[in-house]
Amino acid sequence: MVVNEPVLDASYTVTNLNIVRNNGVESYFLTKYIPTDGKPFYNYADFVGTIQYLDLDGNILTSSFSNKNETIMVYVGCTMIEINGCTCDGQWTVVGSYNICSGSSGGGGTTTGGTNGGYTPGTGGGGGGGTGGSPTQPNIPNIPSEDVVEQKRFKSFLLTQLTQEEVDILITNQNLSDHIFNYQKNKNFSPASWNNSKWFMNFFAQTPDAEPFSIFDFGTKFIDENTGIVNPNNVFLRAYALDKFLVQNPDGLINVSCYELEKWKEVANHPIPVSVKNKLYQLNTQGLFTSAQIQNIELANAPRVNMDLFPVKITNMPYKSPGVKYTPAQFFDYFRKNINTLIQKPDLSQFYPAVYPNYGINDTALWNSDNPIKAILTIDIPFDPGSVICTGFGPKAWVFSTIISPWDGLHPVNGNRLFGYFEDANGGMTIYTRGVDRFTSLSGTGNNLLSILTLAQESYAFSQADELWESLQGGIKKFVKDNGGGENGAEIIQPTIYRPSWTKISGFLKGNTDISSLGCY
Repeated sequence: MVVNEPVLDASYTVTNLNIVRNNGVESYFLTKYIPTDGKPFYNYADFVGTIQYLDLDGNILTSSFSNKNETIMVYVGCTMIEINGCTCDGQWTVVGSYNICSGSSGGGGTTTGGTNGGYTPGTGGGGGGGTGGSPTQPNIPNIPSEDVVEQKRFKSFLLTQLTQEEVDILITNQNLSDHIFNYQKNKNFSPASWNNSKWFMNFFAQTPDAEPFSIFDFGTKFIDENTGIVNPNNVFLRAYALDKFLVQNPDGLINVSCYELEKWKEVANHPIPVSVKNKLYQLNTQGLFTSAQIQNIELANAPRVNMDLFPVKITNMPYKSPGVKYTPAQFFDYFRKNINTLIQKPDLSQFYPAVYPNYGINDTALWNSDNPIKAILTIDIPFDPGSVICTGFGPKAWVFSTIISPWDGLHPVNGNRLFGYFEDANGGMTIYTRGVDRFTSLSGTGNNLLSILTLAQESYAFSQADELWESLQGGIKKFVKDNGGGENGAEIIQPTIYRPSWTKISGFLKGNTDISSLGCY
């Protein structure tokens, strides 16, 4: 039966008239090619879009559309015909129609189709089933696929969406070309993937010093996952500007006042003693692993994403033994050596001195000594353990710095965490931990952006860390109560937490705010 459907509206189409002869009777129908991007295509082999089959009055003959090189049912006076395409060798597209009805005497040639605009062919052309001269086409990068359809789709993108300058960039950067191809392939070569890739190449041709892979990944993911973007073609330029901004302003993502920011700088800028560096150097001589090092917060190629403070105020010191109370210094020493017993939810994390004979490490005695500097601890974090080393120690504080270790690998964050206390005039104390963290990242530039990609999904990881330190606060309060300090002997102070403002970040990337909206206020 004939199925009448509205013809799709398109800014550019090519229509061919087909003549099919069956037992001396000619049937006529139209083949209409509608490119996905609405632009002229170079040749039939590169066509990507919708194919429609219509009668001479413009009625669609099929209930569904077909892609090239597929067989489709068409009502033209016999049961089925097969439409095959041939490469456009001249100014005109020639399509052969072959009648395969029972008793058919074979197919006849078609008339010439519509002009194939947008392409200047070589001399010579074909009429009917003839072949024409071979035109000279632009060079393109290698296409990493054996699939003919994938090759044609990406080739069509290169030749119809990019300038020759942009194509030349991909020819000289095959890895980038492969990266863009794989992105489009994963998106089924959708029009959106073409637009994103085209916008990126427009940007990269003008900004060759940009790190292409991270900016491409960041920009395409942001565009794909967000709505309300003003001029999405500018997302890559905004991402580049954001990356540069964060190199100069590592605290730029944190939603914090400039006054408060100063309080964390001492922890963030904590110097690493030579003795600690020497220990890690020595560790690298004990086996095949040679990458033990401080995950230095200042060298990490990622923005700071966390600043926190978790205090407990003790107004009535607990008893050390019958009739003898802890002094603040004594309780702080107990706190350091018995921190695991004070964590109310031990499944969140536990701290253990590193004991790894294969690497000549047993830091149990060192950690429990009066000077634990250089002691390495492994933190049993569910699913993602990490190691820290004591890089600072004094009467009222110690500092942990995250490291790469042979047994735990990378710690989840680069950063420093201080544990300390101060006394009040009434003999009490406030004990606290203060941390400054960045995402772990040891590769090249652009990781600011790769880190930002995960910000919206980091709430779980942040909540787990917060829960650990809140559990420690609760454990200290309980210890004071259980050891003679009374119900009100210790007070949990509301934590101070500064994290990135995703609203500000996305507002800038979407083009709704200026980059000056970022940073401390």
